[in-house]
Amino acid sequence: AVVSTQSTGIPMSIGETAHAEVDKKGSGCSVYDIAINPDYIKTLKTEPAFMNFFLQVVFEGLTAKFSVELEWEWIILKNRTHVGRIKPHVIRTYLKPVNTRTKRK
Repeated sequence: AVVSTQSTGIPMSIGETAHAEVDKKGSGCSVYDIAINPDYIKTLKTEPAFMNFFLQVVFEGLTAKFSVELEWEWIILKNRTHVGRIKPHVIRTYLKPVNTRTKRK
């Protein structure tokens, strides 16, 4: 199936800034907050292809937004929704209108 990128969006928000945290080895690291719609998380958990696509979008988004070079390795945490402090996000609660007008010749 072909998916139109103009009408399909990923219900997520990338935080405004990175913040410092300590990893499990006690080393400092930069953390980027990403808020994801809970219903979309259910889809991600049941569809590995969606999860891989979503993670690629997240890495590309972080690279573009913060001009950082990231290692493309990840670990999905089990039984944890976050690590460290969660920063506030502004999340739109309405659907963004899609422009359905086409140019007439």
